[in-house]
Amino acid sequence: MNLTPNTRAWPWAPLLAVAVGVLSSGCIELPDKRFSCATDGDCEQVGRDGTVYVCREEVCVPPGSGPGEEPDSGMDGGGDGGAGEDGGTDAGSDAGSVTCPDEPALMPCTSDGGWCWDNPLASGSRLLAIRGHSENDILAVGENGVALSWDGTCWNRSRAGKQSQTLNGIWPVPGQGWQVAGINGTLLRSEDGGWVEEKLGSVTLHDISGSSDGTVLAVGDAGTIHRFLDGKWSTQSAGSSPLTAVVAVSSDDAWVFAENGDIFTYDPIFSRWNWNYSSGVALTDAVRLPDGRHLAVGTGSLLRRVGGLTGWTKTGIGTSTTRLNGIWHDSGFTWIVGEPGSVYREDGGTEPSGTAQVLNSVWSRGEKAWAVGEFGVIVQRTGSSWAEVPGGVVRNIHGLWPSSDGLWAVGDKGLLMRRVGGRWSTVLPPEQNVFRDIWGSGDRVWVLGDSARVYLYQDGRWTTELTDDNLNALWGVGPDQVWGVGPGGVIRRRNANGTWEREPLNGGNAFEFKAIWGSSAGNLWAVGTGGNVYRRDPTCEAVSCTWLKQTGAPVIGFNDVWGTPSGKLWAVAGGGGIHHYNGSSWVEQPITGGNPGLLALTGRSEGEIWAVGGNGSVATWDGNTWTLQIVTGGHALNAVVAAGDTVWAGGLDGTIIKHQ
Repeated sequence: MNLTPNTRAWPWAPLLAVAVGVLSSGCIELPDKRFSCATDGDCEQVGRDGTVYVCREEVCVPPGSGPGEEPDSGMDGGGDGGAGEDGGTDAGSDAGSVTCPDEPALMPCTSDGGWCWDNPLASGSRLLAIRGHSENDILAVGENGVALSWDGTCWNRSRAGKQSQTLNGIWPVPGQGWQVAGINGTLLRSEDGGWVEEKLGSVTLHDISGSSDGTVLAVGDAGTIHRFLDGKWSTQSAGSSPLTAVVAVSSDDAWVFAENGDIFTYDPIFSRWNWNYSSGVALTDAVRLPDGRHLAVGTGSLLRRVGGLTGWTKTGIGTSTTRLNGIWHDSGFTWIVGEPGSVYREDGGTEPSGTAQVLNSVWSRGEKAWAVGEFGVIVQRTGSSWAEVPGGVVRNIHGLWPSSDGLWAVGDKGLLMRRVGGRWSTVLPPEQNVFRDIWGSGDRVWVLGDSARVYLYQDGRWTTELTDDNLNALWGVGPDQVWGVGPGGVIRRRNANGTWEREPLNGGNAFEFKAIWGSSAGNLWAVGTGGNVYRRDPTCEAVSCTWLKQTGAPVIGFNDVWGTPSGKLWAVAGGGGIHHYNGSSWVEQPITGGNPGLLALTGRSEGEIWAVGGNGSVATWDGNTWTLQIVTGGHALNAVVAAGDTVWAGGLDGTIIKHQ
């Protein structure tokens, strides 16, 4: 059958590795093309292609430029652009030669409710294998039939197999596309822009490899080997343990590797597989070097065939339980991936992997390398460092905001992303931190971090502001009126000079504020633990005003609040339930389908409200009834925001979904 690909393109240009983060450039104009600095030393790692930046008026610029001039290093995407689909700006006609098609109608959507995945590219599915023909022709596959292809400019999403099919292995057929192997004997062959499916029995296949003479081997459970030669498939076996890796050199030379540690070689004289070596470790992947030697990896071990058929040596990597899933060698570079946090080299050295996720497979061309893993993460090595690729970012998201220059997402471990013209790119953070929330007005965006820090982005640069209190949430009613709330009943108001002062409460402070919302300085509300609901004194005309505790609220922990200019409110509770304040009293509103733990909400009107929470829960209000959906397969949602005709939600493992 022909499975027509469902394509979605994502951009990714070479990542610029710097001391405090990474910046994707080339596809779109990014806001942080100028970098804050105090000395020239702060700019040492900002330049690329040999450009040496200097610090001038607290901004990193190329020599000969000033802060008011555009850097000419290629970091500028160019173009002012117009209104974008997400309330931001398009990339503009002069945003460089990179153009990635945006096809939101073809995005992978859930079967219920019309929610579409926007990040990670693999829709949260595990990626299990990656291979390439060249640096500009790479394929990654994994769970749920997902296939991602890299064309040198953009990652393109298609569904190679059925939703129920897990794809485990790839063979780049020389000059002829790809063959992919997976569960239940699945064999997929790329053909005419689509995929043709064959069946090789019913046993799950774990790897596939071919040789230049046309021989193909697919291996799987119960020692099963499917061999393609002279235009037909035959079935053979090697032992009884699942076979996890295969290296095909020719019709007379092939090697298979078993989960129980056994290694087998093909005997062309008797057309059978002979036991070669027992490593004593669970083997997961193998590769052949140009000189004919082989390398294999298993739990905590690297195996080398140094001479003869049985001349294997074993070297420990990490500990005896270190998880190693993939290995690749090219042009003198060997990369080994698996355990979270590190990529291993053959010489025993390590490099930070750029992600906290388990990596399952790796492929390279010399020093450039790509690896894929859990939750759809993709990392690439450029220069000397690894970093997540937009479309493969899986750090937890805590906040979303549709600013005038694109939809922003913030989260764990310095995560800043911006979506412009239908495409996400990572943004260099002002410093490494956990970013808890984001709010903006006009050309200003405030990002809330740990350690009592708030970061202001304006005019192409970041400024760090200290609040003296850790805060949980931000909100404002204009560029000069911004508030933050946090533990200990703290409410901070930002002054025009960038300082943050406390505003007093008329009640106790032995509780924690979780959220703040308002439509004006006189209609500003904060909610928190223990049923604490406060309103900023609506009669106060001074700069600093007292917050008044509201009576009658249920004694329950509120996680978020949203309302209307008329003073009506909705608040969500961690233990489930949505509570509505009608202007005089609070009423709990039932949710059809159950009461999930809800974490955030937003709305457009009294008749259109959205709440999100644990297990991928989305509750929608149509003016009469709350209805529950489960839309992300268990990925909790921490943030939700409405922008134009689109509602966005984000949460665990980089999940971002949208509903139009």
